[in-house]
Amino acid sequence: MASSSNLDDFVRRAEAAEEEVEDLLKELEELEPQVKAAAERRKGGGGAEAEEVPEELAKLRTENSKLKYRLGILQRATERELARGKGGEVATMVGSSVTPLPYLSGWVGV
Repeated sequence: MASSSNLDDFVRRAEAAEEEVEDLLKELEELEPQVKAAAERRKGGGGAEAEEVPEELAKLRTENSKLKYRLGILQRATERELARGKGGEVATMVGSSVTPLPYLSGWVGV
């Protein structure tokens, strides 16, 4: 069984932990409005705190999203072609002529 000094130590540690929990809860309550406001700005909810995004920045973000989407398509297509195996020739359009590419098989790019 625990001695009284061990028990006193446990009681002090439990009280300190309870105080720390209370302090953390107060801090969370103080931060909650800031977190909600940031989430609203991210969602584009507007409001008085919403920051105006310059038109050029909005266009660049849109273009970036489109490029990421296209990159994903190209990466998946490349993975599929590489999974088919190497060996055959592939015809692809370069300018107005068709150029064979020896490292991909069975794919015809347009």
